[in-house]
Amino acid sequence: MILNSLIFGGITGIWWALVWFVLPVDLRQLSVPSLTLLHVAPPVLLMGAWSAWKSYRAKRAAALAQAAIDAQAAENAARISAARDTHEAELRRRRAYVDCRGVWVSSTTPPPGWFEGQPAPCAFLEHPAEETLGVGRETALRQSLHEVLSLAIGSSPAIAWLPIYLLPGNQMAGAAQLDLARGAWQAAIDDNALDHPPGQADCKFLPGIDGVADRVVALFENDPTLPALLLLGPDSPLADTEADDPYDDDAPPAPSASGKPGHAVVALLFSRPGLTTSYRDDDAVVTGDDQDPYQPYWERQGGEAAGLGWARVPPPLQPALLDLAPLATLHQGRTLQKQGGVGHGNGLSRQIQNLLEGALINASLRDQPFDSAEADAPAPVEIGWLAHNSGSVDTGGSRLAALATALHYFGSELNPIDQATNVVVEYGDIGAARGPLLLATALLRAAQLAQPTVAAEFDGDDFVGVGVMRPAIAGATP
Repeated sequence: MILNSLIFGGITGIWWALVWFVLPVDLRQLSVPSLTLLHVAPPVLLMGAWSAWKSYRAKRAAALAQAAIDAQAAENAARISAARDTHEAELRRRRAYVDCRGVWVSSTTPPPGWFEGQPAPCAFLEHPAEETLGVGRETALRQSLHEVLSLAIGSSPAIAWLPIYLLPGNQMAGAAQLDLARGAWQAAIDDNALDHPPGQADCKFLPGIDGVADRVVALFENDPTLPALLLLGPDSPLADTEADDPYDDDAPPAPSASGKPGHAVVALLFSRPGLTTSYRDDDAVVTGDDQDPYQPYWERQGGEAAGLGWARVPPPLQPALLDLAPLATLHQGRTLQKQGGVGHGNGLSRQIQNLLEGALINASLRDQPFDSAEADAPAPVEIGWLAHNSGSVDTGGSRLAALATALHYFGSELNPIDQATNVVVEYGDIGAARGPLLLATALLRAAQLAQPTVAAEFDGDDFVGVGVMRPAIAGATP
């Protein structure tokens, strides 16, 4: 207010000085109203113009400032939206899963007490230990692979057309392992007397270095045409073990953290979630010379369309694979590999707790909102079974205690002794079959109990992995 008064006074003084001393105006010739108007009007107009310009400049500065604020807010909103989209995309990737439709196991251990032939067509076969001891891996695995593949292909002939992914063992050459699997596959084809079977097995090693579950899910994510696959985990340390000499006076070897030498072959059938076929029994699959090259694609029969997304599986066999209903869902796990060894005691408990939390998020059993303010209090997690390879109490007590602590942290009341499968104690050292057997046990128990289950795998002192399986639910989405 004072500044405006000073400016107005200055303008008035300057104008009056101009009127009196500079401008060629004879003031004596002007009337009083004209003289008054001459002295007052110009300063008022100039002051009004000054005030209007100042107001315009202030509004323009305010508009520019508001525009800058709006632009910054829009940029922040776009950045937050992009980060949210990235978070949701990563969460969808982590929550990708596959369906398990079959489990077949052959080992020198009797079938577990909780398995009584259900769910079909799963099976546990007992292979006599005396026929395995010291006969060599190739000889021991050939028969078990034959039995397992015969059961799998017998449950659905479409399995013969699926790719076989093999988990390699360390004690046999890679080519020999593939030849062994292909030979067992051919024998299984002959046993089931399939009409027009494929010429050879599509057998290869399972790619990747992550956990078995992550590698299986990645296969389906990377190949949209893959309908299903058969995972094989065969190994037999027992077959390379010599029988004890009753006259040997040497002290028995110290117990291994992996258990006594064992023998196991595990086959798991996985399929893409929501797998369907458009093939019907009355569809004619037209191939070769019988196909009309001038027929528009929109007029082709369903038999041809049924081949989309089924790789080399013939359309007439697709319904037979779908007849094997999903048993459970395999979700991606979380792993920790640390040189120098993972933690011990409370440190190991915290590490497993973090891994289990990530696995629960992957299995959609725990939320991971973009903004922590949006998070609700998590509900307790009901876990029905634990499959692990912690080992005996002497060698794996701290591991089992860490698992129990982590489960209790998330509200699970599971008893890690009575509601668990310790593959080291029950099956011994089964080498490359250990990971698939842990998954097979957790998947079967999830299907039987209709509850989530946990599989925990230790590999030496440097690796630990945790995964969560869920029972198959119609209409479930990742």
